[in-house]
Amino acid sequence: MPIAHVRGVALYYEVHGSGFPLLLIGALGASVPLHRELVAGLAAHGVIAFDNRGSGRSDKPDIPYSIQMMALDALGLMGALGIEQTDIVGISMGGRIALEIAADHPARVRKLVLVSTSAAGTGHLRMSLPMRLVGLLIGLRGLRRLAPQPPYAHLRQRQAATG
Repeated sequence: MPIAHVRGVALYYEVHGSGFPLLLIGALGASVPLHRELVAGLAAHGVIAFDNRGSGRSDKPDIPYSIQMMALDALGLMGALGIEQTDIVGISMGGRIALEIAADHPARVRKLVLVSTSAAGTGHLRMSLPMRLVGLLIGLRGLRRLAPQPPYAHLRQRQAATG
């Protein structure tokens, strides 16, 4: 199981394909299995899909999370894998993480693709139709059972995403 120890947390990741690296940063509560079809579609790149802190097979410390903290986790993963620059696809909360990386470390990002996200938290969780469908898919396909997210970890990610 590929794990990178970054900033005191073990982050689970997978690398698929080859080519210029593309870092896939997932949504609140999402884990790598949810992105299988997207990863397959991006196989022309060297796709790095990982579980954010608090989700999937990554560590789930019961401490306050922030978007900046998770951006530093992603940068740490890039460093652990020897990646200086990458394309990034960020989905929902992952888009906010991607924006943080691009704003604070623009030389590390070649291209940025943002999906169903916003630049700032509203204090409320607003899910677009595509993200509601993803939530439904998780329930229908049983993906949540592959790497269950404890309620406290979901709350920590939600607080970061809405802050």
